[in-house]
Amino acid sequence: MLNAPPSAPSSQAAVCIDDFVAYMRSHSYMYKPARQLWPASSVNGRLGKRLDPIEKKLVPASVYLDRYQAVEQITWAPGEPMIVEDRLVSHGG
Repeated sequence: MLNAPPSAPSSQAAVCIDDFVAYMRSHSYMYKPARQLWPASSVNGRLGKRLDPIEKKLVPASVYLDRYQAVEQITWAPGEPMIVEDRLVSHGG
């Protein structure tokens, strides 16, 4: 689960793979510094290909994110860390 409160974009100039998580519900990619969803084509265009550590071959950045940096939900949960592990929101809380 990704805890995504409103936030200003980071002042960091370079975009890197660790700035993203794959949001599986809509098959889009959350740019964490700005809390914005990007389509796969934009992620791939900006980040190119990444080495898949299991397959030992280059794959598009969106495929890498789907496999290794995915979240199932996005919510707003003040006081929680950005990535909340091992919990899902059900019936509003």
